[in-house]
Amino acid sequence: MKKNLLLAMFAVLFLAGVSYADDFKLYSSGYENGSNVSVVLPNGPADTVAAYFKMNFSGVDYMGYCVDYAAVNWYPPSSYLNYTMIPLPDPLPDPDNAIRYKQAAWLFDTYGQSSSYWGVNVQLAIWEIMFDPNPQTVKSADPNKGVFYVTSAGSADLNTVDTYVGWALNHSNFDASSYRLLVSPNSGEYYGVDQQDFIIKTPEPGMLALLGIGLLGLVLATRRKARS
Repeated sequence: MKKNLLLAMFAVLFLAGVSYADDFKLYSSGYENGSNVSVVLPNGPADTVAAYFKMNFSGVDYMGYCVDYAAVNWYPPSSYLNYTMIPLPDPLPDPDNAIRYKQAAWLFDTYGQSSSYWGVNVQLAIWEIMFDPNPQTVKSADPNKGVFYVTSAGSADLNTVDTYVGWALNHSNFDASSYRLLVSPNSGEYYGVDQQDFIIKTPEPGMLALLGIGLLGLVLATRRKARS
């Protein structure tokens, strides 16, 4: 019975988002609804895909968005080893980065789960917030007006993207407790070094607590029954 209790406690910790490394798989469905875009990143121009992505980490499916400009195979399904799920950055060591992730989480929460089309716009807005020191607009082709901008938008609606960016900047205090980062091996402090990092949504903390209480209650009830 002690073994069952330990397993239940481990499950609660697992669901609460304790950091651990495991296999990661990027599915194709998000990519198929994406848009080919040409962008200018802090490290130079790139042709890439703006989309929401469906992925699997440690046997659980998630929806996510990219939060850095590291490489990843944009023609999934693709599998990777030793990804880690971690909380969003804490405001104490780095308030600027923490605010950016909260703004990205607000976009994800408000618009990023509605449809594949709007997912394209949300991805571009998240990139603008994450990459540009002074996020404003993605529509400028003038490098003096921003570090990140779009030169070819595919099916994205750049007016909508800029509107999203403006709204997100007003949500620095968003409760992002249900959001996590999936980070690749050898990632830097916040940005991926080896492969792409993703922001994902996990079950609400309240649901996790209820599930944890239910698991522990089930184990305790089983122990009482075994003793009687």
